[in-house]
Amino acid sequence: MKANDIKITPKWKESKEDIWNKSFMNLEDNHKSDKKSKHIKRFLLYVAASVIVFINFSYIYRTSIYTPRGEQSTITLPDGSFAKLREESSLSYKPLWWIFNKTVSFSGEAFFYGKHAKGFKIESNLATTYVLGTSFNIIDRDNIFEIGCLEGKVKVKSEFQAKELTKGMLTRIKDNKIVSKKNENTRTMALWTKDILAFKNTPLRDVIETISRSYNIQIKPPSNINYYYTGQIQRMNNPQDVLNIINKTFGIEMQIIE
Repeated sequence: MKANDIKITPKWKESKEDIWNKSFMNLEDNHKSDKKSKHIKRFLLYVAASVIVFINFSYIYRTSIYTPRGEQSTITLPDGSFAKLREESSLSYKPLWWIFNKTVSFSGEAFFYGKHAKGFKIESNLATTYVLGTSFNIIDRDNIFEIGCLEGKVKVKSEFQAKELTKGMLTRIKDNKIVSKKNENTRTMALWTKDILAFKNTPLRDVIETISRSYNIQIKPPSNINYYYTGQIQRMNNPQDVLNIINKTFGIEMQIIE
């Protein structure tokens, strides 16, 4: 018998389609599983990258407000408290980062009020002010720092020392030292928020600068400027009317430079 004459007929019940499916189904499932795993890993990488970008953006992004000479503005801060900026003042903060760091950068003069969030602080040129639920007026301008507490409590920290203030206390930084006074009428400091220019034994040079800043004008000073002015003047539409009140007090002549 020749080998070519031998025929073997396989005996099994499955069809060739069943045998194929049975033999290679697991391979297809494994392939699908690997593909799904790659999609999940790719998605997780996208999420991680998005989170990193958002964190970096949140840390860098700032909201900045500047009030030029002759203007004032009121800002609502992320914690719902308020800051009213006087003329030629600036304030900035990171709104998306606020939940981690409730810090405001500030220069000029402002009145802060309302319910402040825990951990709220103000960084300025000469000191950092830690707010403990209060209202206060703060000046950090031309190497002068002054803060008056109207309600509640604040803590002022300079490079050299720290001081807590309660209602009616006034603090200045002078010669790198924090000097505080009690029983001061600190509300006088904030009269500018009611359109009243208030001065207490203020050098005339500083009075002129305040009026110039408030109205965005230039003033010709008198020949003799060695005066100190105390008084409260309601803001008027015509700044020359304000100057005339001071002119009459000292018998001098100050005029607006056109």
